Amino acid sequence: MPAIPRSLRIARLRAACALVALAAACGDDNASNDDGDASSSSSVSDPTVTPSTTQVDSSGAVDSSSSGVADESSSSGGSESTGGEPPTSCAQTALPGPIAKASWDERFTIAGLAGQDGYVPSAYDIAVDSDGSLLFAGYFRWGDGEAMEAIARHDDDGWHAPMASWGELELPRAGFSAVAVGPEGQLALATYDLAMNGDGEIWADTGAGPELIGQHAGALRRLLWKDGELWAVGRFQLADGGPHGLARWDGSEWTGAPGGDPDADVFEIFDDGDAGVIVAGEFEEIGGMPAAKVARWDGDGWQALDMPEAFRVLALERDGEGTLHAGGLFTLAEDNLPSASLARYNGVSWELAAGGVAAGVATGVISDLEWVDDAMIVAGCFDEVGGLVAADGIASLSDNTWASLAEGPQSFGTPWYQQYICGYEPDPDVVFLMPHQRIHHDGERLWLAGAFPGIDGVASQSVIVRDDSNGEWRPADQPGLGIGGSVTRLAAGGPECDTFAFVGASHVAGAPFDGAVARWTGDGWEHVAPRVGAGRYCPDFAVRANGEILVACGTDAGGGELLRLAGDSWETLALFPETVQDLVVAADDSVWIAGGGGAGYLARYDVGEPEMIEENFDGLVLRLAVVTHDDGTVGDVIVGGGFANVGGVAANRVARYDGREWSPLGAGVIATPSALAATPEGIWVGTYDEGTPGRLVLGRYDGGEWIELATAENGLAAPIGESSHTFTGLVPTA
Repeated sequence: MPAIPRSLRIARLRAACALVALAAACGDDNASNDDGDASSSSSVSDPTVTPSTTQVDSSGAVDSSSSGVADESSSSGGSESTGGEPPTSCAQTALPGPIAKASWDERFTIAGLAGQDGYVPSAYDIAVDSDGSLLFAGYFRWGDGEAMEAIARHDDDGWHAPMASWGELELPRAGFSAVAVGPEGQLALATYDLAMNGDGEIWADTGAGPELIGQHAGALRRLLWKDGELWAVGRFQLADGGPHGLARWDGSEWTGAPGGDPDADVFEIFDDGDAGVIVAGEFEEIGGMPAAKVARWDGDGWQALDMPEAFRVLALERDGEGTLHAGGLFTLAEDNLPSASLARYNGVSWELAAGGVAAGVATGVISDLEWVDDAMIVAGCFDEVGGLVAADGIASLSDNTWASLAEGPQSFGTPWYQQYICGYEPDPDVVFLMPHQRIHHDGERLWLAGAFPGIDGVASQSVIVRDDSNGEWRPADQPGLGIGGSVTRLAAGGPECDTFAFVGASHVAGAPFDGAVARWTGDGWEHVAPRVGAGRYCPDFAVRANGEILVACGTDAGGGELLRLAGDSWETLALFPETVQDLVVAADDSVWIAGGGGAGYLARYDVGEPEMIEENFDGLVLRLAVVTHDDGTVGDVIVGGGFANVGGVAANRVARYDGREWSPLGAGVIATPSALAATPEGIWVGTYDEGTPGRLVLGRYDGGEWIELATAENGLAAPIGESSHTFTGLVPTA
């Protein structure tokens, strides 16, 4: 393999001159879709950009055998600069030291639990440990900035990893779906496969350390220690054709439900004291006898507590008088009134419980119940209780009167991908994907766990607390300086070379945030600009040396728009035929604009109105990069996108503009560019995985051909599972 110039390394960058590669992650990219009410107004009489007859000033010559960029003596690419210091204070500077010796700033955390990939962090289950602390099991990696692999302990001092060592057991990447603590401190955990199609394990620690006690297909939802035995229920089957739906471990071996396995999934198990256990789910038979959805085991036999109308039952609880309540997904007919998903047992049959819950025009779903003082706390997926009271997934029922514990649904930003799953979908797997999973009251506070970004206007990922003293929700821990939403782009600019973030966020540093741009002050975030307004999709922004903020957008009408911040509102600087995809502020403070849809274009802006440089691309332009020479002058402009020709020149997805004409970069690339970077020493490109064999994950153009750099030999780790590497940002450093 040819030598990598100036010690370029992937993942570990050891030289003062390097390329920082930013890998892609899934997330809720609502930064680009704004539903605000702000509208933009044009600051020019005719903002439509038309092709300009003015040629970009350039005197640089390009040697086709060179690295593919202009000679360092050139001032090409449209710059009017004659050299010297660039007008911006954000010129490339040397790194302060090797990146391998750098560390991450630990202040950028969010409240609650966090993960390491695009899947939303989730807390599926809660258990009370023997010391009174709470154990949370789920799919997550951090709590309050501390590393916690899928199981976390919370006490008065905050979040902690629950065990110093797991012995020979390897913590599962996909997390745990269930946790239980026995009366003598026994611990049990069930691993969980996010894809629901792999094998899981059941772990137990009865005092001698954690050990593997069972393997299964599917997922467990609940574990319960009862009279020295471990009961497990869920959508699973033990290995080697073992019990399914319900299984018991006596310390040495597994057995199924007494009398015979259930004929369908069991989703809840309730410790009914001396009376035994009650189980619920989707079954019609258990223990060799008919029992529709709910049944009680008293130690000697089963008793059917039939609820034939139910689709699935997910939660059981007794109130202060001992009356059994059930929640899940069902309707009951009583006096022609539907009771949705909440019922109480009168000793003979199930009956209406205060009108139940609803989710819009659909039946609501209850995932958990807990009796607290004189009220039944109900959690799940619903927006109304009792047919009258608005409630965002959590409410209380006391003396047949409903009270909301959270106001109506509110929009929260999140950096993670989260499906909208309510629990009323036919597939039983959705039981594990509902946003509200568990509730627990510790005597002073009500805990809610699941897969949500917050509740009642308070941001706290997947775990949140409601204080009894004031009835207010608060984060599970102190929020850091993280963003409750997505950061579409970061940019440096302004007289002091400040850092700006273009965000789609509901909260910044734990506080509500209503805006599109925030500035980093060194100690926190400062609101800079409002949302860009409805009907726009804005993939990029830039900040010039004088502090001027520009935003690149597409519109619902199909065109493109360049916005400029004017005071505390946005104004339209220019209109383009299609979406603006990329903005770059060059070293001379000129702004280069690329975009397109069916066709692409390249434009430039200094002052006044932008000028069109090229609009004869046969495909869109997604990415651009501008070369900066050591003396501060601007060189070639490199573009990448879905085109095959530009200005009559064949150029496969990447091309170079020297201020006068276009030229290809070798044979080009076979996949659409996802990122570009260019310096006098080279051109780098990352591409999207479009299923084309042999695509460049991260390539460098050496003046004649493209060379793959994203290899194991260069230190790049293999992708996880069947995923692939895609770089979406490349940052050259001096």
